[in-house]
Parts: sequence; C-alpha cells; structure tokens
Amino acid sequence: MVHSGSLSIGATAGFHIDALLRQAYPKGLKKPHSGFYPLYGNEPEIIRKAIDTMGNAINFASLNRLMMELMTLRALSESIRDVTRFHMIYDAGHNYIERLEDGSVIHRKGACRVRSGEHVIIPGSMGSGSFLMPGLSNEDALSSACHGAGRAFSRGRSMKAFEADFEAFLKEFMVVTPVDFDTARSDIKMKKPAELRQEAPSAYKAITPAIETVKDSGIATPVAEFFSLMTVKA
Repeated sequence: MVHSGSLSIGATAGFHIDALLRQAYPKGLKKPHSGFYPLYGNEPEIIRKAIDTMGNAINFASLNRLMMELMTLRALSESIRDVTRFHMIYDAGHNYIERLEDGSVIHRKGACRVRSGEHVIIPGSMGSGSFLMPGLSNEDALSSACHGAGRAFSRGRSMKAFEADFEAFLKEFMVVTPVDFDTARSDIKMKKPAELRQEAPSAYKAITPAIETVKDSGIATPVAEFFSLMTVKA
C-alpha cells in the first residue's frame, strides 16, 4: 500500500489558487475574516484555472504513487524473487474537485469518492490496520468516505512529544528510512526521528471507530484488513 500525495506540488497549487481568488475579490470590499476568498458573480475563467491547477497536483500525486509502486516491485525482484506482474486494486486522491453532470462540483478534502463498483482504502497509522472497503453509493454522504480517522495531535506537537510511546513503537515495528543511523551525523539522527513522530500511532485517532461509522452509515463495507510488516518512509 502506497500512501503519498502531491508533496510540494500540492502546496504550490494551493498558493496559486489562493492568489487567483485574492485577485478576483472585489476591490474595496472588506476582506473575509475567515481568510477564505469566495468567487463573486460569474468567473468561469478563474474557476477553470483553479480546477486545472488542482488537477495538475492530483495527476502528479497519482504518478508519484505509481513510481513508488514500481520501485517497490524492483526492490522485491532484486532481493526476493522476480515480480513481473502486479494488479493495482485501487488508486484515489483525497483532496480534489469532481465536476458533476449537472454542473455542480464536490470538493473532497480528506475524503475519497466511493460508489458502487468502486473501492476505498481507509488507512490507519504506521503499525495499525488499514481497510479495503467496496462502496455502497450513499448519496447522503455525497458518495464519499473518510480518508483515515484523522490526527489526534498536530504535526508540530507530535514532533515534540510522546517520546516514550514512540521509542516503544520503534522497538516493536520496523520503519525503513534513507538514513543509516550507524553512520549519519548527529544532527540528522535527531531530525529524522522527529519527522517520524509526526506519523507515529500515538499522533492519530484509533481507526476502528472510523471504520464502524463508515460501515454503519451505509457508505462502504469492510472486506479486508491490511496489517503492516514494515513501513518505508522517504
């Protein structure tokens, strides 16, 4: 299972879209207190540019995941046995805009589309289970499912806390990184674990209640649970 987004491309796309909306905002009108700039009137060109920009980030993310999958297959072929065929079960973005036939749009943020005949993978954290779930086309939920249980603590707080829990987790679970801790400089040895703490199980809510909610709401139904043997972190 590969879990990666658009990285810095997504952030750049977000900044560009924000700049487009700021430029289109009526001059002299008080700026929104929320910081979100809506579109006033008919602005088809700006809407097109915003959606195209987000689409570019989504395309990059999808290709990025594919490249990581191919790299994994190559590593398995070189170290264990030749892997010449594989089947992709599911691939989806979790921050994108979908245009509907009636002209309206759905913006899924931290959510994936899941309709009948489609699957969604709802991931847990490192070391916890992830679930494969066929969709049930629940229109009340906009044919959407959550993308995980969400964070219990912010990335910033996670990097500076839970030291004992994190050390216990690393003793039980294999996390592979590009850093060789036997030869790396001391400053890198300190920085990399701080980054890993952002994704540690203690930083996230439990996945089981989220899965139960998706199932009980008729959004999707679990058919398989994945358990991690190791996590590879770039």
